[in-house]
Amino acid sequence: MQLTYTLSPRTFRRVQYGLVMALVILGLGRYLYPHIPNHALIFSVLVVFDVGVENSVPTYFAVLNLLLAALLLGVVYLAERASGERTARHWAALALVLFFLSLDEGVAIHERFEILAERLADRGIPLLTSSWAWIPFGAALALGVGVAFLPFLRSLPRRLVIRFLLAGALYLTGALVMEYLGGVMLTRGLTTEDGLLYQMEQLVEEGLEMFAIAFFNNVLYAEIARRKISLRVSALHR
Repeated sequence: MQLTYTLSPRTFRRVQYGLVMALVILGLGRYLYPHIPNHALIFSVLVVFDVGVENSVPTYFAVLNLLLAALLLGVVYLAERASGERTARHWAALALVLFFLSLDEGVAIHERFEILAERLADRGIPLLTSSWAWIPFGAALALGVGVAFLPFLRSLPRRLVIRFLLAGALYLTGALVMEYLGGVMLTRGLTTEDGLLYQMEQLVEEGLEMFAIAFFNNVLYAEIARRKISLRVSALHR
């Protein structure tokens, strides 16, 4: 028996953006509802939608959506390899990058840079505060990846290049720029981690990241549809 399910780019787009919007709205509710009297009951439900903590629904969604991006890139890679295209390896490399981002989103590998930052600080090289010490390393890594993929971008159609760059810019704005802004707000005493201003910053930060990946996934899915790529997985019975 063979099972086939067809999902149009339009439906895929609606699901992606719909989930992101729902999580942002629920995250906003989680931050605003404690300011309403007698909020305890509903707040106990909304707390799982806190975008600022690791063990939450938004984080789980981000892990899965980044993993989906890696899988979609893998599909394009398989099609490119089957056609003998020289750019196939670049699609595979980009899939590995997205897989790493998915892994990092789940286990917070980037936060381990704090140890390295502390050692550099001991040698007279201060790097932000300990909670955001990974940002310079993250920026350097993003720059390195961007430079490494320049030949790949030059080989792509202009429409894909623009969309890939836009997705990357949105993601880095959330992951690096907004993260740094939040650190500055805290270190300068403009707000606290429990303050509404900082919580709104977190909501924008995570919202940008989720929207960027949803946008990227839509670009990839539309490209797969445009190429008329169909993937069938069969289990062999021996």
